[in-house]
Amino acid sequence: MPSTDEPPDPVPVVHTAWYDPDETPPSVGLVLAVAEVEGVDPLELRDSLYSAVDPECLDGLFGPRMNGALRLDGCVSFRCCGYDLTVAGDGTITVRDSVGCGCPE
Repeated sequence: MPSTDEPPDPVPVVHTAWYDPDETPPSVGLVLAVAEVEGVDPLELRDSLYSAVDPECLDGLFGPRMNGALRLDGCVSFRCCGYDLTVAGDGTITVRDSVGCGCPE
């Protein structure tokens, strides 16, 4: 029986995806993750990633350091396509419903 001591997560995770930081830019991994949740081709998403974040800046945020080392730490969160999205430098992408956010769809 689950413990009732901890409150339930108010916004459950819809989907967790991973991208390979060595081979895939975070912006591409993000678009693929949202398209998978939506069940559509990435080109058919109802909203553009550009409406929420500059993909080049997102990729630059997690791009290699001056010495070539990957930036595997840190994360960034924002709303897009009706979801709360979190992209981490380690390759994790978390998609949550934007319940009651008041964002236009």
